[in-house]
Amino acid sequence: MRWTVARSKALEFNVSVTDALRDLGYNVRDSADALFDPAGEVKIRYAMAAILHTAVLDFKYEYSRRRQRRLEGVGTADVEVEVQLHDAVANKTVYRRTFSGHGRDEGLKPNPIIDAVVNAILKTTTDSEFVRLTSKGSSQWQDRNGRDPQQGRSMSVEDVR
Repeated sequence: MRWTVARSKALEFNVSVTDALRDLGYNVRDSADALFDPAGEVKIRYAMAAILHTAVLDFKYEYSRRRQRRLEGVGTADVEVEVQLHDAVANKTVYRRTFSGHGRDEGLKPNPIIDAVVNAILKTTTDSEFVRLTSKGSSQWQDRNGRDPQQGRSMSVEDVR
């Protein structure tokens, strides 16, 4: 299954995930950033991808019988998201885990799925293997010449598919 969203929603999702990971101290680049310099050196160590496997959405709305229109609504989402890290130095996927997430939103057009997916992705930061791979000072951060190519934890966030 391939999940695609409207361009504006994909941008909203990327901003939400990027901001949340940056708030936790990660040096996050999105697809708009240059990930390689002109000499061909990689500026990131890991590229992060998220695959939405399941989503259960529930929406409840209040209606105005007199006006025959929908008023406010509440939406909830429960998702299962697979998160992968691709190691640019080793050129292989080094991390793959599935996490559940929950989101809730209110308003005329509630959109709880973004919060649910972000909630699932942020659970990676509590997974010991993810932390080991992405922590500065880890031997995983040394390039082929034994140098640390980053000044901190750095990764790229790609669109959810």
